This record gives sequence, C-alpha cells and structure tokens, in this order.
Amino acid sequence: MRLLSIVYLTLLLCSTNLSAEEISSETVLQETLDAFMSCDVDGFLKYRNDQSIVFGSGWKVQGKEEVKGLIQYIYNEVCEGSTNIVSINQIITHGELSLLIWSKAQTNTIGVDTLQIRDGVVINQNIHEFKKSDFE
Repeated sequence: MRLLSIVYLTLLLCSTNLSAEEISSETVLQETLDAFMSCDVDGFLKYRNDQSIVFGSGWKVQGKEEVKGLIQYIYNEVCEGSTNIVSINQIITHGELSLLIWSKAQTNTIGVDTLQIRDGVVINQNIHEFKKSDFE
C-alpha cells in the first residue's frame, strides 16, 4: 500500500510540473495580474527570465533582477500593504499580446501596458502612464 501511495504521489507531482510550453498565455497573464494586484513581488516575477524586458518612454530594464527593482519601486507607489490602488479597466488579448488599460483614481492617472507572452514567459512589457488632464 505504501508503494502504491508513493507511486501515486510521484505521478501527481509529475503531472502538475508543467513545462513552460504547456502553460497557456492566459494563465501567465492571469497569475501575473493576480500577483500585481496583491503586491506580490515573487508572483510578479514567476514568469520572467533573464531576457525579459520592461520598458517605457526613455527607459528599459532587462532580466529578473532589474525587473524586481522596478516592480519594488512601483509597489512603493501603488501598494498600501497588500492592497493595490491600481484598477484594471480593460484587458484585450490577441495571440501572444495582451493590452491592459488601467487607472489610478487617487492620482487621476490612466495607463496602458502591453505584455508579450511566449512559451510561458513574459518576454516584453511596455508601460505608459498619463495624467487624465493630458487629454483635456
């Protein structure tokens, strides 16, 4: 009986250990957003690697360590404990691309992020943030 339990546990662990290619872009996006909204640095980095890039107008970070520094900086701005003040207003996906439209009511700010997810990894993300007054 014990051997059967060990075999079952081994099979269960192997079946839940999915390779990067088996993880859907939707799963990567949802888990990344869940981590962002709960101010979880490790969760945000889960699907990043040393080639992952995050960039905006006039700046770029690359690799897990630089992305970690960026997300810690962003969390200092948008997180109160484990509560994120950012609201995700719309998500549009097409293949390996996802467009996020978000806002921060407290700062009268709107933003757009685009994530490129390939083979279970967020390989590129751009971030653009605007004051609502820029459009008035």
